[in-house]
Amino acid sequence: MKKSIIVSSLIYLLSIAFIIFIIPLLSEKIAKSSLTQSSTIYEIYHELDTKSSQQTQQEEPTEYLEEGEEKQPEPTKRLKTSKPFVSIVIDDYGYFVNDTVTLSLTSEIPITVAIIPFQEYSKDIFSLAKKYNKEVIVHMPMETIKKKLNIKPYISTKMSDNEIIKLLDEAFNEIDGIGLNNHMGSLATADERVMTTVLRYLSSRGKIFLDSLTTINSVTPRVAKQYGIHILVRDVFIDNNSSEYYILSQLERVKEVATQKGYCIAIGHIRPNTISTLLKWYEENKENFNFVSLSYIKNVISQIQ
Repeated sequence: MKKSIIVSSLIYLLSIAFIIFIIPLLSEKIAKSSLTQSSTIYEIYHELDTKSSQQTQQEEPTEYLEEGEEKQPEPTKRLKTSKPFVSIVIDDYGYFVNDTVTLSLTSEIPITVAIIPFQEYSKDIFSLAKKYNKEVIVHMPMETIKKKLNIKPYISTKMSDNEIIKLLDEAFNEIDGIGLNNHMGSLATADERVMTTVLRYLSSRGKIFLDSLTTINSVTPRVAKQYGIHILVRDVFIDNNSSEYYILSQLERVKEVATQKGYCIAIGHIRPNTISTLLKWYEENKENFNFVSLSYIKNVISQIQ
């Protein structure tokens, strides 16, 4: 009995010693090992992420601008006016008809509706736009540098002049707009032959061309000048980012440009946040600016060119 008590006491003391001394030592070693492993893993992933970022930056041509990225046009003469002109073009109509489309078409603001041809709702939206007295242009898909377009047909640098003309005929037969602006087109608008064909076609039919300016390499201003063709050039993209804060900041930019130049041509897209933000901003600024259609702004700009 006495021996059993001694053994129990020794086991108890050993247990206490294990808890007090051994477990903390083991915990410290485990923690250090875990920390080392975590640090190593973090360093590996950080290195991979850095390499990936560097590789992306190296592969992305610095001169390339996809639609929606900001690119300012060349400086121009200022239009002298006490109340600057603002023309808003909304792109990408044709894919759907919903509340946002209806809101934009029935609104007071004289937007110019840019419809992509040959889409499911292109003809329907053209009819609705005419019903609500909104000006319409063809939003023509054009070949891009960065990625293959999922929209067909589109103007390609591989097309002959006759093929380009035929496609333009088909687009205007479906959407009898007052002109055309490019959807994407960073490659096509940098091609002198393609843009010469497009501009001469439009000019011969009394149509406006608005360069969405999706690339700094656009040749349209030079080609237009060469052939004595009057074109328009986008000043500001208002919704590269769909957040209300960003859109409002770009709309403030529209005000700045209009004040500096006497006019501003801005492009947005048929998105809920774009339309709702634009309409609120319009209500707050309609007394200080002349909001006009694209054809009106063309006539205004012709006074200083």
